[in-house]
Amino acid sequence: MRLRKTFVNNGDVVMNLDSIVGAQHGIERLAGTTREQVFGEVAAALARAGAMDAALSDEISAAYLERENRGTTAFGFGVALPHVFHPSFKCIHLLVALHPAGVDFGALDGDSTRVLLCLAGPESERAKYLQALSFLASTLRNSAWRRFIATASDTAAVSEILVEAAQEG
Repeated sequence: MRLRKTFVNNGDVVMNLDSIVGAQHGIERLAGTTREQVFGEVAAALARAGAMDAALSDEISAAYLERENRGTTAFGFGVALPHVFHPSFKCIHLLVALHPAGVDFGALDGDSTRVLLCLAGPESERAKYLQALSFLASTLRNSAWRRFIATASDTAAVSEILVEAAQEG
C-alpha cells in the first residue's frame, strides 16, 4: 500500500507522503475486542512487516495504549488516529487497520472505532512525523473525508481516499 501523491496546499507543494512516511501497512480485519487487543495486533503487524523487532511488540502495544489513555485519538464517526514515538522505528510507518464490528475508543459521539490510521516513528524523525500527523488529523477533521474513510471497503480504498484528500489540498 503506497501513497504516491504529492500533497499540495494552495498550489504550493507541501510534502510528498512517500518522502515522509517510510512505509505503509494494512490489516484488513482486526479481531480484538478491546483497545489492548487491537494495539497488540497493530504491533504484531508492524513487526511482521519488519518495522521493528518482534520482541518489542508488547512494548509498542503498551506505548499506543499509554498514548490513548492520555486522551482518545478517536475522531468519532468510527475513525481514530493512534500515534506513538518509539526509538525502535527507523522511519515513519502508517498502518491502516479495519475492524468489522468496531472497538470502543471513547469517541465523543459514542461510536465504535472501525478504521484506525496508526502512525509510528522515531523521535529522530519528529518533524516529518508531525507533518504526517497534521495531514492525517486535518483530513479526519473534514467531515466528508472522514465519512469516506469510515465507509471504505478495504485498506487500499482508505489509501486512495487519503491520496484524493491530498490532491484537494
